[in-house]
Amino acid sequence: MPEKERVGIPRARDAKNNLFEREAVDESPQPFVKPLLCGGCTAPVVAVPGSTRRSGAGSVSVIPYYRLKSRDEHDHDEGCRYHFDERVGDIATEYRQEIERDADTYLLILRDPQSLAGPEDDEGEDNDGREVRTDVETAGGAALHPTIQAARAIARLLRHFRNDPAAQARFKASYQGVRIAWEDFFFDAEHDAPSLAARLLDTSQYPIAVLGRATLVQPFKNGDGRSVHLQTPPGAKGPDGRWVNAVLRASQPRFLGYEADDVILGYGNWQLYPESGGARVDARLWCDVGSATIKFE
Repeated sequence: MPEKERVGIPRARDAKNNLFEREAVDESPQPFVKPLLCGGCTAPVVAVPGSTRRSGAGSVSVIPYYRLKSRDEHDHDEGCRYHFDERVGDIATEYRQEIERDADTYLLILRDPQSLAGPEDDEGEDNDGREVRTDVETAGGAALHPTIQAARAIARLLRHFRNDPAAQARFKASYQGVRIAWEDFFFDAEHDAPSLAARLLDTSQYPIAVLGRATLVQPFKNGDGRSVHLQTPPGAKGPDGRWVNAVLRASQPRFLGYEADDVILGYGNWQLYPESGGARVDARLWCDVGSATIKFE
């Protein structure tokens, strides 16, 4: 299969103009009426059932998807939201100082969180010479860092493609010259809490991004700071068997100006804080310095 066809189209439109998700491909009988078109344009597509393939690492499950019937005869229409390569190209162009391309892999360059601009800083350059844009959304009062903006754009794209493993494999993070698999950099607190805890227990540490929906926003007991708890299911347990709680904290409330139900992305040096003798361990990001947060949706 050609490289550019590896990322599947997540939705298709059938002859009756009904939209179908990729899961419909494996239904029996298939609910759609052929011929099929891309869910975002007029390009003809075919349904590819899920399968199991053998690789050097063992068996690999391949999710069902739709693919172009013939790229030569009819590629995606211009601007199609499901033209993966075009949409990635848009992001790489917009964040060209943050994203580097190496063949079919896109590298998100992770800056040192300590280089983040402070809330009162003007636009300038950080210590690696890259321009820092501070004239954008400032949720929580802290100037946003370009790294978190680029990470959000990539995560939104992957969500748009239903987190297709083939799409996710096209992205990696890079910190101090070391490449990091996307799933070892970007964590969804609701689904990835156990792997988040395992990552933070590893001896090799680097800044990571954690996404979550705020379930509880509360002041510190002394009233001087604020905590924002992100949704993690009670069954999400870390390597030591304790429930993992993801939380953003700041000694100055203005750095966390969020409300319950906001979906927030936090980037920086997350750390584990075990509760002494308790059944919970906090994956925590201090947001006063060396971090960035932003609304995801």
